[in-house]
Amino acid sequence: MYPDQHALDQTIDGLPADAMTDAAHKAIAPVIAALRAGSTPDEAFEQLLAAVPQMDETAIAELLARCIFVADVWGRLNAG
Repeated sequence: MYPDQHALDQTIDGLPADAMTDAAHKAIAPVIAALRAGSTPDEAFEQLLAAVPQMDETAIAELLARCIFVADVWGRLNAG
């Protein structure tokens, strides 16, 4: 096993999965709802900005990028 992979595995295992999942759901729920309602991606992003007014566009973009990264890694690890 590679040492960096082992460190990554330990870090992932140590993350509070329920808390992360809840936070991600709350953060992206307005985007998902808007897209399901037929909004454009730009409209969905505007709804997210309105739902989380304390975050600026850069912070929200970073949050969404992290959510996408986590979803991608999670999918790759669990694709069986």
